[in-house]
Amino acid sequence: MNRPILVKCYLKSNLGDDLFLATLVKRYPEQKFEVFVDPQYATKYSGIHNVRVIKKGILFRVLNRLCKLITSGGIYSLIKTRYSAVVEIGGSIFPERERNPKVDPEREYLANHLSHYFVIGSNFGPYKTDEFLKEYRNFFKKIEGAVFRDKKTYDLFSDLSNVKYAPDVVFTLPLSENKVDSSSDKDKYVVISLIDLSINDVSRQSGLRSMAQQYENYVTKVALELLSQNYTIKFLPFSTAQNDLLVSKRIRERILGVDSKANMSIIDSSNDQYKLETIKNSTLLISTRYHSMILGWLFNVPQLVLVYGDKTKQVINDLYTDQYKLTLDVLNEKTSFDASRMNTVPNIMKIKEQAELQFFYLDSFLGVNQ
Repeated sequence: MNRPILVKCYLKSNLGDDLFLATLVKRYPEQKFEVFVDPQYATKYSGIHNVRVIKKGILFRVLNRLCKLITSGGIYSLIKTRYSAVVEIGGSIFPERERNPKVDPEREYLANHLSHYFVIGSNFGPYKTDEFLKEYRNFFKKIEGAVFRDKKTYDLFSDLSNVKYAPDVVFTLPLSENKVDSSSDKDKYVVISLIDLSINDVSRQSGLRSMAQQYENYVTKVALELLSQNYTIKFLPFSTAQNDLLVSKRIRERILGVDSKANMSIIDSSNDQYKLETIKNSTLLISTRYHSMILGWLFNVPQLVLVYGDKTKQVINDLYTDQYKLTLDVLNEKTSFDASRMNTVPNIMKIKEQAELQFFYLDSFLGVNQ
């Protein structure tokens, strides 16, 4: 196709969301895509050969604001004919915002003005009102296809003929055979992915801020126990914008206050491939980030999952109920940690095959054999 596809996704150097984009554009190497990105993140994505990055700079913002005085589509009202389709790819991209149960105006506009609109890889919510659910039911009815990543979301819309379920998009990443042997003490390391519960985020459920201290206390306790077993600790922030780096530094300082010689590092890098290799070659994994858990399963790394939200809980229920996990509400000074219970999905290939269905509708549109 000559015209590019507009990709709407969260592009703020978050490893999980970056993997969504990378998986999409690598699947269709001959297809051209366009993304709109805040200027400070543009460099991160400008090297992808089939992606054109458009910076949302001052001129863009002014023009978008002026257009919104006339139409809900904003700047898209000027350029909608440029695109053959819209792909919205992301995870928790349908949360109900406070006092606003309506469909996002730009999303509604594009669905009404482009014949081909696809939603890939998402879950629905958190939401509170039936009105919000009804509004999005009408939205999903009018688009060409939506594939959700958890069965709870799928069940909300399963009566719609253009809706499917498949495991997370990231499961479709190719597996390589070069995992490092980490059997020796020298190579033993644990990756820890953290979130900062002290900040508000619309995609998170309420009440998490009150659990921040007990969560950080527990992670500190677990890290000290693993250090005493001669593991190296590698903190791996997924999102600097959401304070993953700051909370990693905070816990590292707490550990150093107890053990000044603790063998730790923070993977403060924008190189996503390096981060993937770090997780893949780890001995153990402590996952709070949703996609840390997914990557642990994909790369066969035994892990403990600290469940902070419904999206993580639902996917565990869907795919691997035996996963060693703890919900944040049970964490306190008496909560135990048992490294021998850390585990991972025993056979990932079936899940990988099922995950290919995430691209069912877009494959059909682009004429790709399924």
